Amino acid sequence: MRIKDHIKDKIVEITLLLGFGILAGFLLIVFQVTPTLIYLLGILYVLVLLSLFTYEYLRRTFFYRTFLNALEQLDKKYLAFELMPKPKFYDGKILYQALYEASKAMNEYVRLYEKNTIDFKEYIELWVHEIKIPLSTCILMMHNHPELKKLAPEIRRIEEDIDQVLYYARSNATEKDYLIKKTSLEDVVNTVIRKHKENILLRNIQIEIQNVDVEVFSDAKWLDFMLGQILSNSIKYSKEKDAKICLSTINHKDDTTLVIEDNGIGIKPSDLPRIFDKSFTGENGRIGASSTGMGLYLCKKLASKLGLKIEAQSKEGEYTKIYIHFPKEEFYQGTRD
Repeated sequence: MRIKDHIKDKIVEITLLLGFGILAGFLLIVFQVTPTLIYLLGILYVLVLLSLFTYEYLRRTFFYRTFLNALEQLDKKYLAFELMPKPKFYDGKILYQALYEASKAMNEYVRLYEKNTIDFKEYIELWVHEIKIPLSTCILMMHNHPELKKLAPEIRRIEEDIDQVLYYARSNATEKDYLIKKTSLEDVVNTVIRKHKENILLRNIQIEIQNVDVEVFSDAKWLDFMLGQILSNSIKYSKEKDAKICLSTINHKDDTTLVIEDNGIGIKPSDLPRIFDKSFTGENGRIGASSTGMGLYLCKKLASKLGLKIEAQSKEGEYTKIYIHFPKEEFYQGTRD
């Protein structure tokens, strides 16, 4: 802080104080000094000081209060400078300049971060599409050579992991990559089951499909991925004998609910509230040593983006049920508006 700038900022206060001092001195010298006059001059001097103090307090309080109220309502705090009124007092100008420099640097960093994120996302999507070419070749070879069919579960697992990478990369910008319309739930369910056919046959799992010949509002591609993740979990944690997975719907007044139920190993009560958390594997995931904890997390995230609701119910050692609620047309429009 330069002294001349500080003096310039305080010129009004300095002028008033000097003027009052000169006036008081003139009165004391020219006129007869009495105790009463000294007393009155003292009171007047104190009033001047209080007035100056109040003025400084009020203008700073108004400035900072206005700024903090605007900041509180701002989601992206690094844009605070854009809402900051330009102050007229010197120390406020210093803060204003400091925030300007910080905001400028942060905006440049954010732009660079967004560019790098977009570049990485585009690379991941390109990599996924490229890696699927040799993977498709492996699947074709497996079908042409029955002795290779025992590789089916591992091939399918690779496909699922690749899909997870792709959908995770896209999950923060689904609004640019989905089209919500009436979708045949039966078609999506059948497509997902066909994709997992080898694992279902290998584990000798009985599949039951009931009342899924309905239309729901969703994006077929994203719904396919979500059901694939859920079905994969049901297969992974199925029982060794008499395993069964049932897909059915329940018709409610305001939504259609798809239920994916299995009679597998179930979920511990302590783990159940956290199964949709990112990277949470739980007791079952640690036992199997093959869970990333990303599948159900992505399902929850995508369901929220699509205006759906997903929840789980389970009893350890007996069953697990996953519910996906699809709002009906009038209710869906209300939630999206």
